[in-house]
Amino acid sequence: KKPAAMSADQWAAGLKQIEDQAQGTQFQIALYPGASTLKANPKDPVTCGSAETGFRKTMDQYPDAGLVAAQMAAVSLCQQSATPAKAQQALYYYARAVSLPTGGVGSLEPANQKSLDDYLKRIYTVFHGSDEGLAQLKEVAAKSAKMPDDFKVKTAREIATEVEEEFKTKNPQLATWMGVKGQLADTNGQQYFDSQLKDSDMAGPNGAKLLRGTLMEAKPACRAKELLVAIPLPNAQGTPVAEIMLKLDTPLAGKVETGGDIQFNGVPTAFTKDPFMLTMDTEKAKIDGLTITPCPPPPAKKAAPPAAKKK
Repeated sequence: KKPAAMSADQWAAGLKQIEDQAQGTQFQIALYPGASTLKANPKDPVTCGSAETGFRKTMDQYPDAGLVAAQMAAVSLCQQSATPAKAQQALYYYARAVSLPTGGVGSLEPANQKSLDDYLKRIYTVFHGSDEGLAQLKEVAAKSAKMPDDFKVKTAREIATEVEEEFKTKNPQLATWMGVKGQLADTNGQQYFDSQLKDSDMAGPNGAKLLRGTLMEAKPACRAKELLVAIPLPNAQGTPVAEIMLKLDTPLAGKVETGGDIQFNGVPTAFTKDPFMLTMDTEKAKIDGLTITPCPPPPAKKAAPPAAKKK
């Protein structure tokens, strides 16, 4: 009963203090199985897996406790070396821990939640490649203590692979050249050329042309037997530099216009790394996009001056 000398507000505050202590004690009892298991070896994946079982039971009792979500995240991260998929679970529960309210039983202190939020951003950025999607992850995690079965954050490598595949689909000829050039420019570029590229027929499937580039120069300008081709990257600045020399089996019948795009197949026959140049044998029929005009007539020869008369 409330003592007569105590005000109603003092009595209510005292009851709340006792109630909070009781609820805190009950929470610690619920947390104990997982925490005591983890204490034995907090960096061991097997131990962390056993502790996760205990923390899941605590989470069933206290689904909105930030401390439990943080513990679930920590033991999940501990297991990722043995079970890589646990990294996804760690991100989810870190996001939930930093998204739950503070101030209740089993909640995080505001300062601790802020530190955990900063940590989440760092590991998410490393995992995903950027912080894109992190805000949406927090929104999803805040709604449910149970991680959705289809939950997944794409890794930086997965994103890079998707971008690469999309690039190959949209720019197959450029992607092919980038792969070839990358091998040639590498430390073992000459070995790659000698063992895999030299004298091979580089042709596209079903009659298509394998490579595409900008015709920079014809040698000679009229009835050319050599064509210098650059393959610039998208959004490249400055004048493209020729990296492929096409050697024709017969001279072209006229003057070829430079500066336009051509598509071609050929057979690599020589390579130099510095300056970078891949030489390919080809023929006019294996080149699309050539614009050829008649060669200008040779300059008229000046008539010889009449011989001086002898006196």
